[in-house]
Amino acid sequence: MDLRNFPFFFILGRPRSGNTLLQLILNSHTNVLIPTEAPMYIELRYRYQKITKWTPKLLKHFIKDLYNVSFFKDMPLDHKHLKAEILSMEGDYSIYDLMSIPYKHYKGITENDEIKIIGDKNPVYSIVADNLFREVPHAKFIHIYRDYRDNIESLLRMNFEAGLPALLAYRWKFTYRLMDQLIKKTPERIYRIKYESLCAEPEKYTREICGFLGIEFQEKMLDFHTFYLKNEKELKEETTKIHKNLRNPINSSRIGLWKTRLSDRQVKICDMVVGSLAEEAGYERKFKKYGLALRISQYPILIYGRLIFFAMRHVEYIPGFLRIFIAWGIGQFIRIYNYLSGRSKLKNESR
Repeated sequence: MDLRNFPFFFILGRPRSGNTLLQLILNSHTNVLIPTEAPMYIELRYRYQKITKWTPKLLKHFIKDLYNVSFFKDMPLDHKHLKAEILSMEGDYSIYDLMSIPYKHYKGITENDEIKIIGDKNPVYSIVADNLFREVPHAKFIHIYRDYRDNIESLLRMNFEAGLPALLAYRWKFTYRLMDQLIKKTPERIYRIKYESLCAEPEKYTREICGFLGIEFQEKMLDFHTFYLKNEKELKEETTKIHKNLRNPINSSRIGLWKTRLSDRQVKICDMVVGSLAEEAGYERKFKKYGLALRISQYPILIYGRLIFFAMRHVEYIPGFLRIFIAWGIGQFIRIYNYLSGRSKLKNESR
């Protein structure tokens, strides 16, 4: 099966926004295959994107790097045949031709029959959605987004990414704006769905997504939770731990949790960073006025966020020694900021 022009789509969205829910719904379709996460595109593109002629030596290096991609070793693959096919790809191929090969050798727990379309769910790809859009021209995209405050509450609770509300709000805003730009350019290639809408009317929006992907709607797609329960033992422990709600039918129990779980200061920071984009996306801000002290205190985080996103989006142009320095600097910045923030909080509470 040649996957270079095979129907393909990406699920894009911030982590904890309904990406896995949508993956399970679509994977319940008999003609859809969406493997588990392994961000090959992010971790391999900058090393190999300029190579157009592959030699046996380069292919061996590629296999080594492929198996160092995050979570790749956890994917249920036919490793023997996968490596053999990659080694046979001498000659004129692109990096995307090679990165499509693992999909052919995926042995997931899904009960798919004839595969007519393949998907990829890696939330981190949202940062480089415009590159994907340009460099994988035959692909379609589904953008799922969620109330930024619920998204941030969930990320903070799960200890995902740096636990800084301003940084998480900036990432939400960046992703939404980037997808906005792509929708304006080529709306026929992108389907956007609110998590809250999918929960409120799952059949309506699942049918729309099927139409967008060119597949027929199947009733069992809405019964995804029984598939999840049936195969829970075969899923990664981390997956079952952080996606407990997927054991149940689609519901609205996770909507609006920020109202009781985030402090007013956290909500104010989120509202301030996202700004009027909140209303554009269909959400109402709780706070619309912010003091100068709050703005100044969060300014270093926003500068840091812009620098990190710039580095992630242009990693191929950053020398190796500088990438190591940036990675070290990220950890130092977070530790220092959290320490100073903690001291400031204790000082305020003691007054």
